[in-house]
Amino acid sequence: MRISIAAAVLVALALIVGLALRSPSEVVEGTARETVQTPEPHPSSEPISDRRADSEIEDEEAKAERIAREYPIEGTVRYFQLGIRAEPKRDARILGFIRRNTRVRARALDGDHPGCTHGFLELYPLGYACAGTEILIDEEGEITEAHRIFPPPVSEHPLPYDYYFVTMEDAPVLKRFPRNYQEREAVLAYVRRLRHYKRNESEKLEAFLEGKIEGEPRRPRVIDRFLARGYYISSPRGIDEGSRYIRNAQGEVLFADSLLKVEASEHRGVHLGGEFNLPLGFVARPGRPSRIVRDEDGNESLVDDEDAEVFPRYALLPHSQKRELIGRFLAHRVGGDWAFKEWFIAHAERIEPPFEVRSDEVWIHVDLAEQTLVVYRGKEPIFATVVSTGVEAHATPPGVFRIDKKFVGRTMSDVSPDTPKGDQYRIEDVPYTQYYQGSYAIHAAFWHDRLGIPRSHGCVNLSPHDAMTVFNLTEPELPPAWFGIYDDPEAPSGSRVYLTE
Repeated sequence: MRISIAAAVLVALALIVGLALRSPSEVVEGTARETVQTPEPHPSSEPISDRRADSEIEDEEAKAERIAREYPIEGTVRYFQLGIRAEPKRDARILGFIRRNTRVRARALDGDHPGCTHGFLELYPLGYACAGTEILIDEEGEITEAHRIFPPPVSEHPLPYDYYFVTMEDAPVLKRFPRNYQEREAVLAYVRRLRHYKRNESEKLEAFLEGKIEGEPRRPRVIDRFLARGYYISSPRGIDEGSRYIRNAQGEVLFADSLLKVEASEHRGVHLGGEFNLPLGFVARPGRPSRIVRDEDGNESLVDDEDAEVFPRYALLPHSQKRELIGRFLAHRVGGDWAFKEWFIAHAERIEPPFEVRSDEVWIHVDLAEQTLVVYRGKEPIFATVVSTGVEAHATPPGVFRIDKKFVGRTMSDVSPDTPKGDQYRIEDVPYTQYYQGSYAIHAAFWHDRLGIPRSHGCVNLSPHDAMTVFNLTEPELPPAWFGIYDDPEAPSGSRVYLTE
């Protein structure tokens, strides 16, 4: 007789108190999709900007009026990614970045400013940029079509852009839309011949690229470059270019039939401090729990039970315990006489900070062995989830580090000729990237849904929802409308990241 999930798991294990205690999960590989309730965020896990004392919160209307008085100039960022300076000097330290078409308020500065013909502007809430060349002041005219790329929302959506997988080799990236049918066909004809030479006549490829083969098309000037199959592009949401073309975040144009839109993981971690607390676990691989049986001498062993129902990926296990040896297997007890073998579970335990912390200081613990991440405020855990860290060939190093720069999106790539073909990659605007040591970062991974299992090239992968949550909790805080920020190297205050094996 088959054991139902209610009888065999919910009751016998006493580990999940109804569906309301489980986080939303997308179950793949043929199993069913479940939409279940997540607890409301605990006050301690609110973003930085929502944790101000009442006395610090200014009436929004009064604030807008004050800003308008103090910063009377309105303008629009012209560069794709404009560096904001710490001083009104061309060689000043870069504080962070704002992307093209972002609206800013500013005030003019008096005096001469070498290298900036129209003078520097002081921006709200901080930093400086050059008027005219970098900031288009409203009186100068409308934004041009070349600049019409909309900045992504920072906190309204788990992905700042739409993302697309490049499905074809040598997918052309165009500087602009083809002017007519003939120009479009010229691009397609060139790409077809390029692929022919790469596949069938590689010894003539160089001559083709140099335009030296009689009768073959020359490279159309509208082509900027080519992308390899397997790369990813970012595209502003809400822009309808029709069915033929997709524009990336830089404003370049690609053929829609060379791209496949990505559907990212919908997993959400758990806000702690209410009905959920550590320890707890997440199912990293769909699987059945095993029964714990005891012999006459009290020795325990695990017995597989084919009638126990399969737990879906990311199911929450509020009563899981540290892994221990049960019979021949390392396993996590999950309540009653049931346990999951260790490879099924990503387990999070409360720890003491390895350094002195203020009561309001946010820091992060990443357990590389368990593939979990916990955010703390002071000594209290406030958020927990599953991650994917580096595979064996690209192991994530343990240690204590500080977040030194944060970006809403950061392009990552390794396209070196020395990199093996299967390891080359290029991903535009990896969402919610927080660097803490060189090229190692915590960021969203929209390209896979296997969290809880090592998968990355060394970074700490999170689901988009979780990456956005963690991004909004940590220091340095991103000013409104900014796309990226650097911590001050002279007085570092970035949140600390503690990685353990």
